[in-house]
Amino acid sequence: MTSNTNDIVVAIFSLIFVALLVGSIYLIRFLYRKFKNNMSIKEKLVSIKSKTIDKVIAKVDTKIKERELLSLKAELAREHKNIDDYSNEEINLILLDKRERVIGKIKDKSLLGLLITLIIGI
Repeated sequence: MTSNTNDIVVAIFSLIFVALLVGSIYLIRFLYRKFKNNMSIKEKLVSIKSKTIDKVIAKVDTKIKERELLSLKAELAREHKNIDDYSNEEINLILLDKRERVIGKIKDKSLLGLLITLIIGI
């Protein structure tokens, strides 16, 4: 190639680069203006995320309550007692204790699962 041809190739690539750069700048400006004025999109995404987390927490809480009640019923059946033998305060204390135990078991199993995952990954 001659120096004229090299100069032309360099000029063409320079023009392409400048066109891409200018196009990128205009695209960035367009997107910035679009989303700067419409912050509700960000708020909607945060809202959807928090609603999803709240739903998951509610489902887990419901499952924990089910486990508490099943555990209480099993304990009462083992001891041949009736729920009427206890006051509301005693029942609430028993259920609170059961809840703490269930949550403790969930934490232990979660940590064990994480540990196994890390060991397998190594």
